[in-house]
Amino acid sequence: MINQIMISRMKKLSQLFIVILIITSCSEIETTQVTIVDCINETGESIEEDIPLNINGKSVIWKYGTRLNVDIPLSDEDGFIDIVSESETYRLIANSEKHKVNRIEGLDLILSFEKLPEPIFTAQVAILDCIDESGGRIQQNLSISINRETFLWTPDSALVVDIPVSENDDTVFIEVESNNYRLISQNVYSVTPNEGLDILLEFETLIPDAEPIVEVKYGSLFVISNPSTANISISDKENSRFTVQSDTTLNLIIGTYRWTASADGYNTKQGQIRVNENVESSLNINLDKILLKGRISSAISPKRARVELYDSAGVMYELNRNQTLELVTGVYTYTVSSDGFLPVNGEISVESDQDKIITHTLESVTISELMQRIRNINSIIGALNLLPSIPVQAPALSAEGRFEYYDTLVDFGIFLFRGDERDKALELFELILEQDANNYRARFQYASFLNQITGEQNYEKIRSIIRPLFGQLLNLIPADERMIISYQSRFMHAETYYNQFKITGGREHAARGIAELEDVIRRYENLQEREQSELEDLKQRAIQLREILKTELGI
Repeated sequence: MINQIMISRMKKLSQLFIVILIITSCSEIETTQVTIVDCINETGESIEEDIPLNINGKSVIWKYGTRLNVDIPLSDEDGFIDIVSESETYRLIANSEKHKVNRIEGLDLILSFEKLPEPIFTAQVAILDCIDESGGRIQQNLSISINRETFLWTPDSALVVDIPVSENDDTVFIEVESNNYRLISQNVYSVTPNEGLDILLEFETLIPDAEPIVEVKYGSLFVISNPSTANISISDKENSRFTVQSDTTLNLIIGTYRWTASADGYNTKQGQIRVNENVESSLNINLDKILLKGRISSAISPKRARVELYDSAGVMYELNRNQTLELVTGVYTYTVSSDGFLPVNGEISVESDQDKIITHTLESVTISELMQRIRNINSIIGALNLLPSIPVQAPALSAEGRFEYYDTLVDFGIFLFRGDERDKALELFELILEQDANNYRARFQYASFLNQITGEQNYEKIRSIIRPLFGQLLNLIPADERMIISYQSRFMHAETYYNQFKITGGREHAARGIAELEDVIRRYENLQEREQSELEDLKQRAIQLREILKTELGI
């Protein structure tokens, strides 16, 4: 009896141990280690404050003078991480940095930041009403000075303005210029940044004797400016001048008004505007930027190197040998590149009426070195920097070296496409096919990616790229891939006629599409079981497209 009880307890303990093992094994999550080596500012110096970061959704804090090690979940051996700054005082040079990482090797990074601009504090001041000694609203326009800046108050609406103030409490001074009224209420107020201040102004009448009532006719004027921060002043025929803000509607006595608009970095403009009775006139002011220019030239080795400069808007300027460019002042980034050499990136400041020279000696690189650098790329920024090093002319290589070289370029193109540099990827595939038209991998990837982006518009180009893969190039495809690539290519070719019919409405394109889609469906039955399993979804898509086209043709 005792033995039976012991045996029963041992069985229960064994079952419990097995459950614990299963739970433990299921809870293991593969991770990779990302190390933030340093966080630097615009001058390349370490930032002397804590920087909160978000890495693939995980919030961490890098501290000055330390290395931050973070374990990031990564299910595949290779993947990507996204880094976002959560600092209130610094932001990454790019809003988000994407990096390729190997789970086993991990990744060491130095992050570059720029300081966020200092906050501007304002307070909203609202002149709700202007009343006389009897408590009635004053029925004429008043020029009101708020901290020495003049605004126009009109009887039909409140005057609301934003004024700059210090970070702590500040003072608002009110002054009024009028021949008929004198301010008798408080004229000094305390204000707190980002809070409103509502004011009711009281006046006493200065008119000693009643005068005949003169009918005053009004019209409205809508004022808008570019830039919206322009300083706009308007004056009437009596030279009474007041300041208005952009996107403001004024109620004015009918007549002709003169205006002046100015802003830092822009040419001042002046003009006249007529305000008519019961009509809203519009004053649309566009100021022209003051364009200060400087000169820039280059001294590069080798002499055939290309120099491309980019302004802050991304506009590219090509700087040729023995050429001097005259550019608007500002900071420009540049790339110096040449076939067979490592590219160089830099930054140069163009200053007013100054001469600047870009000087570099590029480092040569062999094809084998280039392939190794491509294989080691782990970020899109690094890939874009290396892209200009790829020769535009086919290099002289052995058959084996040629295969390895273009196979590396195809992988590079896939990396660019998946990193959202789609145009660069398509340009690279075009270059590969110009140099190696029989490269089946480049041809298939180029057609597939082009179909994803602009398949409906580029049906003819996709057909010309994909057709050889189930024609003269079929036997160049390895046997274990041949049937799958051939089937996918035939479907893509048939799909182009479906896309062409959607755009042109040509019934002959629909008929050709039905015929080719039926051929794709029929060929599925000749595939091996493994191939059928991989291509089942594609066959179903072919059936779906065929039925759509049949319905369109009334079949």
